[in-house]
Amino acid sequence: MATNQINRAKRTDVSLSAELKVGENRFACSMQNLSVGGAKIITAMPMSKGDTQELVIGDFKPISFDVAWARPPLFGLKFEEDAQEEVAEILMSVATYSAS
Repeated sequence: MATNQINRAKRTDVSLSAELKVGENRFACSMQNLSVGGAKIITAMPMSKGDTQELVIGDFKPISFDVAWARPPLFGLKFEEDAQEEVAEILMSVATYSAS
């Protein structure tokens, strides 16, 4: 029996505060996990699968994403491919901070 496997980037469990940027407005969210491909967040902001927004984490550049799935208040984000370097920097910062 053949199985279909989804190739997913390794996810790192995190507990980070972040913001969703929609135009000039910002909405609070908290991240549960993060990978170079996406994240799982909790937010009260209404979003639907396919919505495109930006995620702001600390002083890092905003990261563009599409909503991959929505089960409010949980949402799965899929980052744009060109965000991988920025997300890798964030993951390194999280790892460095956790180790100290």
